[in-house]
Amino acid sequence: MNHSFHGRSLGALSVTGNDHYQEPFKPLIPGIKFADFNDLESVKAVVNEKTCAIIMETVQGEGGIYPATQEFLSGVREFCDKNDILLILDEIQCGMGRTGSMFAWQQYGVKPDVMTVAKALGNGVPIGAFLASGKAATAMVPGGSWNYLRRKSVRDCCSI
Repeated sequence: MNHSFHGRSLGALSVTGNDHYQEPFKPLIPGIKFADFNDLESVKAVVNEKTCAIIMETVQGEGGIYPATQEFLSGVREFCDKNDILLILDEIQCGMGRTGSMFAWQQYGVKPDVMTVAKALGNGVPIGAFLASGKAATAMVPGGSWNYLRRKSVRDCCSI
């Protein structure tokens, strides 16, 4: 999403919708498209047949606190389900009890396919992790590949 922040690794910067963080590290991973947070039509406008995932923060924390609206998050979940697209929710800033529930998405009743977590897990030690469920979890097996993405070339996939 525009105005997002997902971290400082090459992959995370590539899906961060903020030129301020990206500029010093360009060129980044190509094919990433950005939509406007809390604007479902903006999301739909950038998705195509090669889209394999939509990544977004449940609560954007860059430059303020901007929670997703119920209508938006529910709409993105429904859109992902209808189009066989993974929903990845970045809960690094808003997860681990910071919003009144263990994870912010729980307050919306919208379960992601993949959720990123970090920071609070390490008690000050740099750490990152992700959790996957459903089709995303079954695609990741030891020594295996992302079978879920087999029908879509990883090189051709786009994220939002």
